[in-house]
Amino acid sequence: MVIAPGPLTDYVPLQRATSNREAVVTQFDMDGVQKIGLLKMDFLGLENLTILEETLDNIERLRGARPDLDAIPLDDPATYELLARGDTLGVFQLEQQGGRRIVMDMRPRSIEDMAVAVALNRPGVIEGGATELYMKRRRGEEPITYLLPELEPVLKETHGVILYQDQVMQIAVAAAGFSLGAADLLRAAMGKKDKAKMAAQRESFIAGAVGRGVLEKTAVDLFDYIDYFAGYGFNKAHSVAYGLISYQTAYFKANFPLEFMAALLNSKASDFERLKRAIQDAQSRGIVVHPPDINRSRAPFSVLAAGEAAVPGEPAPTREIFYGLQHIKNVGESAAQTLVAAREEGGPFRSLVDLCTRVRGRELNRRALEALIRSGACDVLGDRGLLLAQLETAMRRAEIAARERDSGQIALFDSDPSELPAPPPALEDGLPTEARPLTPEMQRERLAWEREHLGIYLSDHPLQRLSQELSQRTDTAVADLARLEGTVVQVGGSVRECRRVQSRRGEAMAFVQLEDLTGVCEVVVFPSLYQQVAELLHADGVIVVRGRVEVGTRRGGASVNGGTPAPTDLEGEEASGPAPNEEPEEARVIAEEVLSLDDPTLTNWRASAVIHVRAHQGGEEELRRLSAVLKAHPGESRVVLHVRDADGDHELELGSEYSATAAPQLEAEVIELFGPGSYRAEAIRSLAPPPRFRGRSR
Repeated sequence: MVIAPGPLTDYVPLQRATSNREAVVTQFDMDGVQKIGLLKMDFLGLENLTILEETLDNIERLRGARPDLDAIPLDDPATYELLARGDTLGVFQLEQQGGRRIVMDMRPRSIEDMAVAVALNRPGVIEGGATELYMKRRRGEEPITYLLPELEPVLKETHGVILYQDQVMQIAVAAAGFSLGAADLLRAAMGKKDKAKMAAQRESFIAGAVGRGVLEKTAVDLFDYIDYFAGYGFNKAHSVAYGLISYQTAYFKANFPLEFMAALLNSKASDFERLKRAIQDAQSRGIVVHPPDINRSRAPFSVLAAGEAAVPGEPAPTREIFYGLQHIKNVGESAAQTLVAAREEGGPFRSLVDLCTRVRGRELNRRALEALIRSGACDVLGDRGLLLAQLETAMRRAEIAARERDSGQIALFDSDPSELPAPPPALEDGLPTEARPLTPEMQRERLAWEREHLGIYLSDHPLQRLSQELSQRTDTAVADLARLEGTVVQVGGSVRECRRVQSRRGEAMAFVQLEDLTGVCEVVVFPSLYQQVAELLHADGVIVVRGRVEVGTRRGGASVNGGTPAPTDLEGEEASGPAPNEEPEEARVIAEEVLSLDDPTLTNWRASAVIHVRAHQGGEEELRRLSAVLKAHPGESRVVLHVRDADGDHELELGSEYSATAAPQLEAEVIELFGPGSYRAEAIRSLAPPPRFRGRSR
């Protein structure tokens, strides 16, 4: 936004925007606007504010009262506990791996801490080593020092580390004698990386500091330090504002998870992979995310209000979210809203013919109807295969009824065709409607439809029946890979897609999309290994991969880590191929070994682990039961108990007699005792055995 003391036409030439003819823009760029003395302001739109607003709407609809966002407690223990355990999906500024690591390390306890966490999670701060330095000093692992005594009052609150742009200005005043106006010019020049201005500012800074008795080398070091940082840092007011929004999103996730997760799912719905992670996060909290249902779902993801039954005569569910109809691929918002309006006006849909009759073809075309059926939204009306077979007849009957209605004809003694009784359950227009026995082939087809139209399996998962066997033969879930860069892991799942490409030497290699119950990752299979395992890399094949984790920016089938355009293996191979779109912080595995799940030579091994049990809500009886549970699962993994008292949080390592085996059954029993989030198995990756030899396939 550009602001002038009078009509803009008196100060700057204007024109219509090329992308939006209703919008007016200046013909000067932002630098030109500022040079002629006008005020330019940028307004940032945040989807997290929409999530918060929708969360408040959900709370009001479910609970009858709307919380005051400005009055929520800023010292809520549940919120800070959620942050400390890194449960930050959906938390503003902190949901990526970098932010998650920061809050797990620093365990914030105040809004001031939240502002620091946001400021630490900036590229310049991280790359310059300030984040690591701050953490060490906060923990007391490194003494707090200052280049100059004058810097202590400026940097004391951040343990001697520059975090805010305000501190850059204060340093310029304290160390080099700058006025506040001159210090702001220094800050602006640093932020814009203006080389000419920076050269002049550098000379002025060093001269001013030396003139105040500072050694020239110290002045140079100090200027270089703040120069590196200032282009990326926040001002403190900005950081505090962002920290408050981070806290607010964490607060509602911790205290109103159902209402918050419904809002979060709507914000992620345009990206199937992000949506999948959000659904899995909701499910980990005991929240059921139902497949779409034409008689229960609204247009967006939604929860039912208290006392509002999903179907007349049935009690309202709790801790349940219904998949939004508008987020089904090929349906869209307009068709979904039309369908919901028809349902609210005329009651639940009773049959496919009833649906096609009451929702006219223009609003709900064949493509959308097929998507509704294949996604499972019409399961309440019958078997998916049979409904697809009936669709042509149902649409034809609805079209005839619509023509009769539009021409003024009344069917069956002045009854509206849409109000005719539903056909008998066993016969509709001559087609049987009773569900056929569900064969494995039919189940696979149903799940393939769900993944195509919803982006995720909701009614079941092809790996569900193999989950126990996979857990015994792997040591890592896909969802955990992003925090395991550089380690050797053993991960397994089904092959979603295998893309064969040519290396620069002209040899065949592959990029594989591997899916387990927690997510999808990319596996890179280089030529020497691909030649031996190509037959295993077919769609829906179940495999186990051992390899090294890399984390970086993903570009189509290749990944960028530290500026490297493509992965390089021991033989110096580099994939050639398209690199369309970049996405941040994606983990992948550079395969060293690929085996089928039923391979007799596959070793049942797990990396050594430390078992963490959070018993904050437990009393003496629960602790006695925990003792019995641990002794019922003896093993080699140490157990660390996390407890809280009036003095704060404490970690207690239990004796060797309580060492246990990290296994799904132990996890389930601990969670039954202390609730969700009470169990975590921390793999000791340094002890992971190396591959037996490269390229083993059988």
